[in-house]
Amino acid sequence: MPHINKIYYLFIVFFFVVSFFTLKKRNYEVSDKNFILWFILFFFIGKIPYFFQNYSIGLDEGLMLAQSISLQKGMIFWSDVDFTTSGPLNSMVLIPINFLIGKADYITCRIAFFILNSLSLIFTFLTVSKIYDSSIARILIFFILLFFLGTTEPDFQHYSSELLSVTMLSISIYLSSKIYFNITKKTFKEFFIVGLLIGMLPFAKLQSIPLAFVIFLFSIYLLFLDIKRNNFKSTYCFFVGLSMFPLIMVIYIIHYNIFDDFLFLYLQENLKYGKDESFLKILFRFIDWFKMKSLNIHLYFSLFFIILSLCLSNINHKNKIDIKFNIYNYFILLYTLTSIYTITKSGFPFYHYFYFFLFFSCILNANFIHRTFVLGNKNKYVNITILIVSLLSVIYINPRIVNNPRVYNTKTIRLVNTVKKENDSIVVWGWNFDYYIKTQSPQGNMENHIARFFMWSHSNKIMTQKYILSLKKHSPFLIIDGMTSYSFFSDRSFIGIDTFPKIRHYIDSNYTKLCTLEENIIYIRNDRFKEVKDKLAIK
Repeated sequence: MPHINKIYYLFIVFFFVVSFFTLKKRNYEVSDKNFILWFILFFFIGKIPYFFQNYSIGLDEGLMLAQSISLQKGMIFWSDVDFTTSGPLNSMVLIPINFLIGKADYITCRIAFFILNSLSLIFTFLTVSKIYDSSIARILIFFILLFFLGTTEPDFQHYSSELLSVTMLSISIYLSSKIYFNITKKTFKEFFIVGLLIGMLPFAKLQSIPLAFVIFLFSIYLLFLDIKRNNFKSTYCFFVGLSMFPLIMVIYIIHYNIFDDFLFLYLQENLKYGKDESFLKILFRFIDWFKMKSLNIHLYFSLFFIILSLCLSNINHKNKIDIKFNIYNYFILLYTLTSIYTITKSGFPFYHYFYFFLFFSCILNANFIHRTFVLGNKNKYVNITILIVSLLSVIYINPRIVNNPRVYNTKTIRLVNTVKKENDSIVVWGWNFDYYIKTQSPQGNMENHIARFFMWSHSNKIMTQKYILSLKKHSPFLIIDGMTSYSFFSDRSFIGIDTFPKIRHYIDSNYTKLCTLEENIIYIRNDRFKEVKDKLAIK
């Protein structure tokens, strides 16, 4: 199978390169619309094998999928569903796709991955086309598509909590660019949407706030240009859009009386998230990440382009529009530097954080391509660069389909589906979301995994209280101690239920051990024990 996959992808790269040069020769005959359809089609073809992998490629997607099931059942943000470092919007975006395919499973995540990445690609293409021209945009999209086709890193094959934020940031930068280069035209609608997206970003991923702030600063500058022309309507539209979603969330938090949960679980805990390391040590980790073989196809070229862009961007030009490009480049440069800070701040080597850098480096890279390819010998540089990148993609390409590590759980899932009733919820102690997803059961506790207990030891006392209160509120009919040799956490002596006496006492007082199945210790609520025991004929 791995050899077949490699051949499959090599054929894709071959036809991709051939078609690219064909389209390049017919540059003025192929419209941007048809070009967009072309590269989205190639992106889809390249990801076809992953659409059939109906299991977790990355842990985060199982977490958000389980949360989407719970939200569909009417559970409340933060009070009933703790989103850890992710915001509620990342799980909510899965719900329409769940309805579309009829249930919540990992195919939902594959579809969300494709849609959001496609939108980011499209708006990055449109941004570069707006600033420079579509020929430069086509070169950059070629680079990034080869990255997606050739990367071996699973973090770029699954739905992660960065994708929605990156999509909203891509749209915001496109609209900001559109406003900047059309400042004399009416841009009320664009200002409103940019403001709306900035206001929504904190509820998708708090990590994106520094990037949202950079766009906010640039928007203020654009508003200042508008105000100088005695036009105040854009300012009104921007701030109405900016305040709309936060106001909705404030009303929601007040209505459900969940301010303490929101403050502690989402704001306070996320501000403490990360390793206690010096800023320079964290920043150097960004450079270390470039050593990863699976990442270097696009990122080496991004770094190369950025350095040259910095060297060339301040060249003085008498042409007024070149001065305008330089002003815009300060915004893009600040944004790119902020993205580097954003992905390294936590200190954790999560490679999907590179999404905050990947698309937007293309915009800064466009400056180098513009000055070198357009102002210099365009055809020579384009051909050499495309051939080098294509060669690298063939060398590094080694796509892998992640083997399903949780095929063991069929008996446990069958048991849950046999004894559960409508609206029954379950709890899994450990880190295995398959039990929620394969049984389509909402989580019976705000914490659907135990990351808080593992990574935030300073808050264990508060988390223990919240965990027990959540168990009392939802009264799940089944609790699965899922810390097995197959799960992400397997050492019960380290972080098992017994290491938290209050939780252990609550379970012993209200639940009875039903059985041990596939290393899982399964507890049933006392009032359901006899019924289930008779149904399963357990002695």
